[in-house]
Amino acid sequence: MAQSLAVPLLALGAQSGSGSGAAVDIGETRSSVKLSLTITAIVGTLTVSIETSPDGLTGWRQIGAFDAATAIGRQRYAFDECDRYVRATWATGTNATFSVAGAAHLLFARRSDITSAQMRPEALASIDVRVLADCLIKASGIAEPEISTANPLPLTQWPEEVTSACAAIAVYYAMRHRGFNPEGGADPLIVKDSDDAKKWFRAVARGELKPPGLSPPDNLGVHISSGNPEAPDEFRPRFGDNWGDFG
Repeated sequence: MAQSLAVPLLALGAQSGSGSGAAVDIGETRSSVKLSLTITAIVGTLTVSIETSPDGLTGWRQIGAFDAATAIGRQRYAFDECDRYVRATWATGTNATFSVAGAAHLLFARRSDITSAQMRPEALASIDVRVLADCLIKASGIAEPEISTANPLPLTQWPEEVTSACAAIAVYYAMRHRGFNPEGGADPLIVKDSDDAKKWFRAVARGELKPPGLSPPDNLGVHISSGNPEAPDEFRPRFGDNWGDFG
């Protein structure tokens, strides 16, 4: 994805007790991260959580966690509803050697767009929120190259049609993970909605559709984050009006 950003939250090293990594700036437009926890040595139990903050200094809140680990190995999960800064925190029963790294992604739809517009919340209740975050990343990854064909990247806002189409694709991925019947009941509509959304994005790429409200930033040059919570980049609008506030 062109608008993804590498996020090395914690370099490989030995840790004991509890601690937290440095705040990493993922930019104003990205709102999800897909991260790997790699454990090369461990004694006891390791618990690693992901936190986010609007300024990298205060207001830290947890947005998810990896599974508690007692053996060497690797876990890979997605986390959404990120503010501008993210960090890893951990607690070990004794000690462990591990790293946390991955990439931050822009999402054209959020989790509530799935449940409010595409499906009843109870239909997705059994699906891990980390899976839903990954489905949103995949759906946005399908949309991004199609949009970029006709619109300069990165985008700072987009119309509701883009959000709805991405949500439809994310629903399909979520239900494929959970399991559904694409040939019976109302389930075939899930496949149709996803296919229609992909066709809509292809039409945008071909220039057959020109949805209003696609807005790249004023300065299309390379944008480099300072990475310093005490001297952040200038503010850029995070979402278009169709996003509203996270609930």
